[in-house]
Amino acid sequence: MKNIVKSTFPFLFILFVWVLFEDKLVGMFDKNILPFLSNVEFNIISTVVFFLLMIFPAYTIYQCFRNKFFIPYYSTFLFLSFLSFIYAKYRLWETIFLYLQL
Repeated sequence: MKNIVKSTFPFLFILFVWVLFEDKLVGMFDKNILPFLSNVEFNIISTVVFFLLMIFPAYTIYQCFRNKFFIPYYSTFLFLSFLSFIYAKYRLWETIFLYLQL
């Protein structure tokens, strides 16, 4: 139980910061990152870069399991659920809302 409370505190802190600064963070993303991503032309180099960006977290998790490091499953589940909610809120719900208005 103590590990669950200990691993949940960083998640709750991130959630609190997100609630406070959601508009500002989304605005910064729209202003700085989205224009860069909209101009990306996919070729072999960009495919390799994106592949490496996806492999690195998977390799890190593999190393943690291989070396028997402790990964708190409860906080991992909370964090992934939070990221899924953010993705659904800004990608799926707005797309469905725009589709229904047409």
